Amino acid sequence: MTLQAKEWLPGDAFTLESVRPAMAGVVATWSDRWFANAQVEIGTVRPAGGESRIAQSLYVHGAATEAELSGRGKRALLEAALNTDLSGLVLTASDHEILDAFANAAVKDLLSMLDGLGHDDSASPRLSVSLSLAGIEMADVMVSPQALIPAMKAAMGKAARPGKAPGTRIEALKPVKLVVEGLLGRAELTLDDLNGLAVGDVVVLDSSLKSPVELRLQNSGQRVGRGKLTRTNDRISIQL
Repeated sequence: MTLQAKEWLPGDAFTLESVRPAMAGVVATWSDRWFANAQVEIGTVRPAGGESRIAQSLYVHGAATEAELSGRGKRALLEAALNTDLSGLVLTASDHEILDAFANAAVKDLLSMLDGLGHDDSASPRLSVSLSLAGIEMADVMVSPQALIPAMKAAMGKAARPGKAPGTRIEALKPVKLVVEGLLGRAELTLDDLNGLAVGDVVVLDSSLKSPVELRLQNSGQRVGRGKLTRTNDRISIQL
């Protein structure tokens, strides 16, 4: 019997910084398709809650996604898509039905594109991704976090892919960040002295202000250089 491993990430991995690149391409393509003079942007990402639904909102369902548009959000979508101001128009019930059908079709198109990012059959909690249009919060889109994983991996791969493969080990390690510490000096204290320290006490080190300062790698003790104390603006610096 063959077991298929399910892709999984912890809930705190689905942040705005990780989800936005995964959905950005779909959202931008949909925005260009429906709105000539405005751009849809991803605003926030949070766990979808069980909030009570507002009667005036428009709810659209995809295969594995769902969207909610408030009355204000629906109007923003319609005005941007139709390039018109609806505030001065007298609309009949039939007009509202037509506009609702138009907004439903537009959002349905977005959900079908998001459904294509991935599929998740589980009943795992969903994410609520807010979309804004021309500075107005337009819609909350509920998506499966696990279904987003392939797109998240693809986005992360593009961001991390170097333009040229490193030729040596040193070249490959150049981007690695290390923490360095400046060692000003040492002092020997008994445990009783240490316990008795209070605010205002002075601990005298075994070096003078003119003594060289050692620069060491954090947690290793490896010395990488020596220099003298100096001041840069309001910060203490070490000049090698």
